[in-house]
Amino acid sequence: MKVILIYLVFAITSLNSLAAQIRFGIKSGVTLADQTEAEFSPARSRMGLNISAFIEYSFHRHLSLQAESGYDQKGYRHTEGDVKIGDRLNYWVSSARVKMDYPLTKWAAYLAIGLRYDRLVSKKIGNTMPVVLLPDKNSGGLVFAGGLEVKNVFPVTSIIEVSFNPDFTTLYRYPHTRNRTIELKLGVKL
Repeated sequence: MKVILIYLVFAITSLNSLAAQIRFGIKSGVTLADQTEAEFSPARSRMGLNISAFIEYSFHRHLSLQAESGYDQKGYRHTEGDVKIGDRLNYWVSSARVKMDYPLTKWAAYLAIGLRYDRLVSKKIGNTMPVVLLPDKNSGGLVFAGGLEVKNVFPVTSIIEVSFNPDFTTLYRYPHTRNRTIELKLGVKL
């Protein structure tokens, strides 16, 4: 009986220490998206919404791994004379990144870098040209993020984050176009 109690104590303490290393939360905000086009003049940015959930595993005092998945609106607008082109692309976005914290008193600044995969969910293409360019279903790229976490002020940790997401892959078969997005997010972490 004593041996079973000792094993239970060890099991409970190890679960508590593991739970302290794993945290999760949600983020939401605005996306400022544009597309770089090799053959055309730059397109105007389009504002959209984003919302995501994440899980974070802390494996060192200042380092953690973060997996994030959610919804993101991207697109562009381009006007040249009477020709108007524009689209709104809705993506399911997944990313994995390494995050480095710089703890201050009740604040913690952080930087993160990682990889991103986007899956096209739906599209709305507005076009006055006779040719319609259809986007590829999959795209991927990098994530560069920085932010602040406010701790011990509210029952949850508050997050303010800015990220820049350039694409590796081309968005259309022709012209060679890539998404570039800047996201501003507010969130909470439990």
